Amino acid sequence: MSFNDREEKILNILHEKNSIRNSELAKLLYVSVSTLRRDLEKLEDKNLIVKEHGICKLSSHLQDEKHSYYLREKKDNIAKNKIARQAVKLIKDGDNIMMDGSSTVFNVIQYLDKFRDLLVISNSAKVSMALSDTKIYNISTGGKMAEKTVSFVGQEAIQAIKNYNADILFFSCKGFSEDGYLTDVDKEENDVRKEMMKYAKKKVALIDSTKIGKKYLYNICHASEIDEIICEEELPDYITKFLH
Repeated sequence: MSFNDREEKILNILHEKNSIRNSELAKLLYVSVSTLRRDLEKLEDKNLIVKEHGICKLSSHLQDEKHSYYLREKKDNIAKNKIARQAVKLIKDGDNIMMDGSSTVFNVIQYLDKFRDLLVISNSAKVSMALSDTKIYNISTGGKMAEKTVSFVGQEAIQAIKNYNADILFFSCKGFSEDGYLTDVDKEENDVRKEMMKYAKKKVALIDSTKIGKKYLYNICHASEIDEIICEEELPDYITKFLH
């Protein structure tokens, strides 16, 4: 294992444990104490860790970043769950639902158990795995796996979508621009979403407030092409004016 690999592992361990004895850390890394000592000296020189009496811990500025990260993550989860609770109000028993591979849409799954005879069609491996533990029938598009989102993309996924019709589509994106375009950074993910839009009666975008006003390279569609936008906060007037 190279120093760069060990450096990453050491920082990951300290993010979880806050502090750890050097002897225990050496065992976790399968390195000698002398090797670990040299690694820790390099990390201390970079102001990433602090060494104290045989114990190492994250430097204070990394601790602050970690705290901020957890606060942001908690806030994001609260927003996404609020959006999901609003989204399920649009569902009724017997619906065929399409879902993309976004994390915001994934949060909807936890609220589906109260419905009967649902069918979910998704290009998300995570959605299919989560639904496999329920009584909800689900169909996966298959296709090429996008590693970052664990979603299926490419022509096989697009071709599979063409076989089905949905009552409602839930999808998300990274940005909602001021001129009303839903945008993202991944063209292949967007191509799948565009295909889903063709075969869904009702198209619903689930977008948290942090994405409002942001614009990325690829357009998915314009707000005037969808039926509803659900956000955890009230949408600004310049967005609502685009909805029909």
